[in-house]
Amino acid sequence: MTLRPLAAAVALTSALTLSACSSDDPDPVVADPTPSAPSSSVDPTPTEEMAEPWEEKTDAGAVAFVDHWLDLLNEAELSGDTGDLREASGKGCVACVSISSSIDDTYGAGGWMKSTGWQLTEAGAPSDIGKNRLAIAANIDIPQQSVKSSSTSSIDRNKASQNTLSFEVTWSGGAWRLTSLETVA
Repeated sequence: MTLRPLAAAVALTSALTLSACSSDDPDPVVADPTPSAPSSSVDPTPTEEMAEPWEEKTDAGAVAFVDHWLDLLNEAELSGDTGDLREASGKGCVACVSISSSIDDTYGAGGWMKSTGWQLTEAGAPSDIGKNRLAIAANIDIPQQSVKSSSTSSIDRNKASQNTLSFEVTWSGGAWRLTSLETVA
């Protein structure tokens, strides 16, 4: 969700509050009416949101989706909630299922995960691999991670690394999905 609808609601509420009059206010001064431009028969809806970059079926949208998927991974790692991560991942993505299951297992056993989050540092141009699928090679910074696998386990620390990963994304049902994630040798 973006903040545009929230900002519009706050601005509207502020305007309505400021325009309210109390009983001891003097008579309002009303300006002479001026002709206005004719209104169209279709009013724009102020609540329509612009599409996020990752919601577009373009090469740039596919790369933005990879970055968005990493954001969802980082959120899941810190919260233990993998719902959005799983939704953005195809059911056939073995690595995606493994990552989500690892997070679920850790939090389900009373453990936790902490890091500053995976970051996309560079992405190559998407390669068309057919059937609405693109492959994107991307350099990823993976920070040091602390993991407590269960409520009774000790804390493990994984070292930071830089990896090149291949992300296969598929456009389906009006959205990108991560359908394969592999390390590039």
